[in-house]
Amino acid sequence: MMLSTFIEIRIPGPHDPRPRGSAENIANLRERFDVILFGDLIEHLSCPGMAFDGIRRFMSINSELIISTPNAFSLPANIKFSLGRWREGDEHVAAYSAFTLQTALERNGFRLTELVTCFDRPPQTLKRRILFSLAVPLFRMMPDRGGTLLAVARMARSN
Repeated sequence: MMLSTFIEIRIPGPHDPRPRGSAENIANLRERFDVILFGDLIEHLSCPGMAFDGIRRFMSINSELIISTPNAFSLPANIKFSLGRWREGDEHVAAYSAFTLQTALERNGFRLTELVTCFDRPPQTLKRRILFSLAVPLFRMMPDRGGTLLAVARMARSN
């Protein structure tokens, strides 16, 4: 697919010159987009269904919605939980797994077309690089245990 139109829905930083708005109450743009990026945001929303309603207005049947969110069932989260060191992000109101993300999408009129796990940032310190290199074989054996879920969805076709 050749990318012609794209919109990113995100939490703006304090010095971001772009207008601010609520992902649960998206501005009334009049165009449709081929790709909508909804990155690391759904876990912050009290009413994700409202955001999905707003997003759907900007989609055609061929548009793709790309969502990323922390994976509640990731190997790192499970290890931290087992050691008593896990905690959810300070501003997160929900945690998603592959199962709950797919359910949220389907409940709101989308169909999941692809779901993978990945990591959200490259390791910066030597210790983290070593740990990451040791974990790579585990992630190859258990690809559903990566730290970040990356989902691609389209609008569900109505029957």
